[in-house]
Amino acid sequence: MTSPIVLVVSLWIREGRIAEFEAYERRAASIMKRYGGSIERAVRVEAGAPSDPFEAHLDSFPSQTMFEAY
Repeated sequence: MTSPIVLVVSLWIREGRIAEFEAYERRAASIMKRYGGSIERAVRVEAGAPSDPFEAHLDSFPSQTMFEAY
């Protein structure tokens, strides 16, 4: 039996590029799905320090093999 892979991902974007980021995010999620992966949660971080990420994701894949294939 294989163990699922769970990732916590911090994402930064360039100022004013939210629409482009959202389009990229949709494409990435579509590709992830081909490998059994998904974005379980996406949380936008409140505006804070410039070093803070724009968004954080909790992503999962059914196995290490599927994640590596992705």
